[in-house]
Amino acid sequence: MEGLEPPGDPESRGMIPRAVRHLFQSTHDLKGKGWERSLPSSGLILWVQSRELRDKLDQALKQLRKLQRDKRGLERQNQVLKESREQLKESTETLHQELRERERRESTLSSRVRSLESELERRLREEEQRQNETRAPEEELSNISENTEAHRRRVEDHLHLQRHQMAALQEVQKSQKSLLDQQEEQIHHLEMERRRLHNDTQEPKDNIPVFCRVRSVLPEESERQRGLQHLHFSPQNSTTLIVSQPDEVKDRVIGTPKPNRK
Repeated sequence: MEGLEPPGDPESRGMIPRAVRHLFQSTHDLKGKGWERSLPSSGLILWVQSRELRDKLDQALKQLRKLQRDKRGLERQNQVLKESREQLKESTETLHQELRERERRESTLSSRVRSLESELERRLREEEQRQNETRAPEEELSNISENTEAHRRRVEDHLHLQRHQMAALQEVQKSQKSLLDQQEEQIHHLEMERRRLHNDTQEPKDNIPVFCRVRSVLPEESERQRGLQHLHFSPQNSTTLIVSQPDEVKDRVIGTPKPNRK
């Protein structure tokens, strides 16, 4: 009946908006011709009131939906609160059990404390008796402690002196070690010089060729040497080899080996 809400296409409006528009348009046209027309407004007022009621109904529906959502939220909260209450109930029961257990432990500890207090009082009395008995030896122990302290101071003084002496000996040892290193270095240089001079003496410019080298006869070689009539060692010197030729010319070869070169 009403069609689209203005502003909109006039052709798509409903019957009521078109009728109202036609009434006002015809009244305006007749007014130009000198006519006057009065229109009752009861129908218009009812339409406006229906619009207001519809708006209020929409608002009421919105509020109802909102209240329903709030109700569902409250129901969920109520469910959560119920679960929390159950958990709190279980926790309370657990706490009651723990409280009873602690009360039992406190009772046990109280009895234990009382027994310990009585034991402590007994030991204090015994300690007091021992102190009364040991007052006399304490003076002797004090004298012994003083003597021990004096002896300790003397030992510390002697130890301090020994440390100074040890430090001095260490300095002397360092100096002697340095001197020893220098002497070893000099010995090394002298040894190298000796080797060089030895090599120079063993290698003259006119080298004497060595024709053979001779060693002493081994015991197992004595029998084999009997068949060699032209070779035999001198009875006076086992390092001298005598070579006999057919014309009885004897040549002596000294069997001293050439020293190794260093």
